[in-house]
Amino acid sequence: MLISAVNELARGHLSATTKAFIKSLEGCLDVSPTKKSVLFALNAYVAIYNLQELANLPGDAVVYESKDTGNALYLNKIMVEKVRH
Repeated sequence: MLISAVNELARGHLSATTKAFIKSLEGCLDVSPTKKSVLFALNAYVAIYNLQELANLPGDAVVYESKDTGNALYLNKIMVEKVRH
């Protein structure tokens, strides 16, 4: 049932059976008000958004320092922003 429901949703045409199936899931889903996912076109926008959200959290900021170790070939391929202090 789930696969056919997803296929119908993808096509944009829902049968009465699929509508009833989706309606039956309402009790199973947590519909409490929560923050929604936010998508950005650029990683720079993500970084700015994350910093703003972190600034809104209570308490003092804590920084955990780390040092990468391992094969330099693989370390140089890691897709993580390198921050130097």
